[in-house]
Amino acid sequence: MGGGGEITNIDLAKRIVEIIKSPLLRGASAQGGRGVLEDWIEFIPDRLGHDLRYAIDSTKAQKELSWKKEIDFEQGLKETIEWYKNNENWWKRLK
Repeated sequence: MGGGGEITNIDLAKRIVEIIKSPLLRGASAQGGRGVLEDWIEFIPDRLGHDLRYAIDSTKAQKELSWKKEIDFEQGLKETIEWYKNNENWWKRLK
């Protein structure tokens, strides 16, 4: 379901990197850690310009199902990342 907001793919990628890096790299600059977000993002040449953003309109679900979001985007993103960190045995076999 959509959450009523939009974010570009690059901004989403940067936010994911920020969330993952923050506990791992506190003080890493003093230890030679990578400090630039873009160093952690790989751009795939055949996809350039294809995926600027995706938007989901949840208006119909809100009207017809009385659906409303319970978790804001930032919290949901952090919880999703945490799930993947805690369930590596599930997703790693799919990779």
